[in-house]
Amino acid sequence: MAFGDIIQVKTGVHFDVPPSGADTVSATLSPSAIEGNLIVACHFTGAGNSIGPSGFSEAFALTDGGNADQGALYYKIAAGGETTITCTSDTEDEHMLIVLEIEGPWDSAPLDQTATFGPSTGSFSYTIGPTGTTTVDDEVAIAMGTIRVGSTNSMAYNVGSGFTEQAEVH
Repeated sequence: MAFGDIIQVKTGVHFDVPPSGADTVSATLSPSAIEGNLIVACHFTGAGNSIGPSGFSEAFALTDGGNADQGALYYKIAAGGETTITCTSDTEDEHMLIVLEIEGPWDSAPLDQTATFGPSTGSFSYTIGPTGTTTVDDEVAIAMGTIRVGSTNSMAYNVGSGFTEQAEVH
């Protein structure tokens, strides 16, 4: 493995909605995370969210006020031994979680740029890709797209040049 290589990708899903919904979703790293590697968690739920274990930073969170849906991206440098990543919602709802472990070692402040689009209502097409100018060489870019699909909206997305899809949860 080399710096920036994806070591593992794990997912967690909970589809039931209230009253039988859940307020957490988990993904289990196996083997456990290696010290100095980067852990990235992409979480989507029908309510506000948070993450554990401790030490994660939020890169961004976007909330659709009409539906209270929220998509968030979290990251942390592994202390070593992390296995279960759990995202929590402020109410029972559906959840989708994707966790990546990326080869390090990373410096203590790995986030360089963020760019977001949305939320938006209706049908649209959007290309996910970098819009900021990076400040150092040898960076890793993460793109995350989320949507609530209903009877009046749909989404098509294209992953920008240089990106490779690692997981799709629906």
